[in-house]
Amino acid sequence: MILIKRDECPPSLRKPDEDFVEADYKKKDVKESLLIMQHGKCCYCERPINKLPDREREVEHYFPRSAYKDESGHIQWHLANKWGNLLYACAACNGAKSGKYPINRTTGDMIIINPSWYDLDPEDHIDFVLDEIVPGHKEKGGSTIGKSTIKELQLGARNDLVQAFRKLRLSLDNIFIDIVESIENDNDAETDSLKKALEVYMSAHKPYAAYIRRLIKERLQMLNDRDLPKLEQRHNKTFHKVSIHFPKGCEVRN
Repeated sequence: MILIKRDECPPSLRKPDEDFVEADYKKKDVKESLLIMQHGKCCYCERPINKLPDREREVEHYFPRSAYKDESGHIQWHLANKWGNLLYACAACNGAKSGKYPINRTTGDMIIINPSWYDLDPEDHIDFVLDEIVPGHKEKGGSTIGKSTIKELQLGARNDLVQAFRKLRLSLDNIFIDIVESIENDNDAETDSLKKALEVYMSAHKPYAAYIRRLIKERLQMLNDRDLPKLEQRHNKTFHKVSIHFPKGCEVRN
């Protein structure tokens, strides 16, 4: 999960409160705006959903519609369907969240991270298990918000995420193998090209960017602390440490 920059409200939701209806959140311009805002990915797990059929992706009400019932039991659609309450999620994440209220009603503490709230960066609260066999999510630094978000969205029980992370790790490991080889051959142009490829992988518009950023950070440390000393010993020369620009949140790199 990465920070999402909320774009301008789409035309279908720019109207008087009394004109809002239930179906507003299903309008074409609303869905298209959400997909663009989220780089075609699920707001929670970053699974690419832009090309999935509607049954596998759903507009998500961060605060459930049931939270906006008036005294007569009718939903106040101008509140439930307000732009700031809508996100786009894959069916797995939206099904897990369902009608759960994302804030503890007693303490006011957040239970499920809203990735479009700018005062809370998901990458500060959610980390990853980088195991080659069973990679997955974990809370960062003991974050209670990160832990509860992973639990409520059932991110730790998703085999599709495990499979996606495995494939990404294999691809990224191959790039780092090529970087070591390019450094050993003093091919600076090739090294720079491979570094740029890694930066593209970490772009906000790429699937699973948060996991990729974390994995590359670990692999870069291994390169500098383990691989380069081995090269220096083998060739009896000093190699410069490799640095890579790490984007944060919604920053987009081409």
